[in-house]
Amino acid sequence: MEAALDPFACLANPIRRLVLDELRNGPSTVEALWQKVIKFKKASRSSFSEHLSILKNAGMVTVTARRTERI
Repeated sequence: MEAALDPFACLANPIRRLVLDELRNGPSTVEALWQKVIKFKKASRSSFSEHLSILKNAGMVTVTARRTERI
């Protein structure tokens, strides 16, 4: 979990960079982000969730719960 503490280590991963690039366009649901990312990089849903957790722990993204979705 060292990447969670170091923003530069966070950015070293191509999946996390794709997530941040997608979020530059505005908020998105976790499902929509995952669908966009897997077009470019192979990632299971569980590994994608881990990438989001790392970004969240590094303070690079926030998560808002809306009904059954996480944005």
